[in-house]
Amino acid sequence: MRNWTGRLCVAVAFLGAWLAGTNSAVAADEPATVTISGNAWAFVLTGTTSGLEGATIGIAEHPEITTVSGPDGAWSLEVPNHESITPFATAPGRYAVYDQTFFTRDRDLNQVNFQMPPQGIAEAFAQIVGASMNGEPGSKVLDQCAIVSTVFQKEGRNFTNFNDFLAFAPHGIEGATAEAFDPDGQSIGPPVYFDSHVIPTPSLTSASRDGGMVWDSLPAGVYTVQAYDDTARFSSFRATCEPGRLVNASPPWGTYEMARTEEPNPAVLAPDEPVITPADESLDASVVSAKVVKKGARKRQLIVKIRAGEPVTAVLTASQGKRKVRSGKKSVPVTTRKITVSIPGKFRSGSLSLNVSLADAAGNKGSHQSILFVPAIRKKH
Repeated sequence: MRNWTGRLCVAVAFLGAWLAGTNSAVAADEPATVTISGNAWAFVLTGTTSGLEGATIGIAEHPEITTVSGPDGAWSLEVPNHESITPFATAPGRYAVYDQTFFTRDRDLNQVNFQMPPQGIAEAFAQIVGASMNGEPGSKVLDQCAIVSTVFQKEGRNFTNFNDFLAFAPHGIEGATAEAFDPDGQSIGPPVYFDSHVIPTPSLTSASRDGGMVWDSLPAGVYTVQAYDDTARFSSFRATCEPGRLVNASPPWGTYEMARTEEPNPAVLAPDEPVITPADESLDASVVSAKVVKKGARKRQLIVKIRAGEPVTAVLTASQGKRKVRSGKKSVPVTTRKITVSIPGKFRSGSLSLNVSLADAAGNKGSHQSILFVPAIRKKH
């Protein structure tokens, strides 16, 4: 009995070690850090803009993580994975700006930009909307918190050159509205919208072509902002407020317009919020080439090359009048695959109609039609 018990203990220990190794391997697949990058740029009212070199960029939750923006205001930081991250930027003569709060989920975040207003403009805007500040003119600080964002057109989200991005203006969706929700999920009402000259205008009831908007005098807490429009869908975002903070969820993040079937980037969701996988509504496969070739003196083959970005099935149908040959269902993995079908001797030399039916696992379908030449073969005597 003692012998059996000892063997059992060894087996259990081995199994535990194997499971621990398996779990470690799974965890090792997830990166410990991700990269977050973007540009700091100087906000002005004249319509001209430029990158802001020399701004200090940090992470509110990790004071030890900092960098300084380089030419064109470009910056980059390695930040912890699977954590809430609130980037911020400071620069001499400009009001400190915090960005929205992200939750890192295994992917790098790009174009996280800081739109940095001169101290004088920040103080003037606060006076317009009625936000109280304290301190001496030229160095005043908000008593509470303000949140700024833009209902931003989807067409402006794909620029790879930062100067092209800055030149994309105006970039708002006129007529859109927005609402902010406090940490308890209660609506705090609409914002003050910016007019087409980029001035906060309390009389406006919806966004101008500029797209800007601001909520002021907010107590500390994490707020959620959502925008609405009859013809556009927008991502929401989270803003972490503290006394004195100006949170500017700058384009192309914040309340950005989403494409037809797009879902919000998982990084903008709260840690406990489920990530929605967008519905698969497109077929990622196509016919690259098709031809009929001779195989010796008496045989012919139809060869179709299919390129697939996802696993698909293909059915080839070749017809010539009442003559028809069908391949049956063929699997095509994520690769380029050749499918061959023998062309019977009853097919004559001349034209042939080809139809290739493609389908993926989600039920999306597509087809390809072409006319091919059938070469002559030697008939049996």
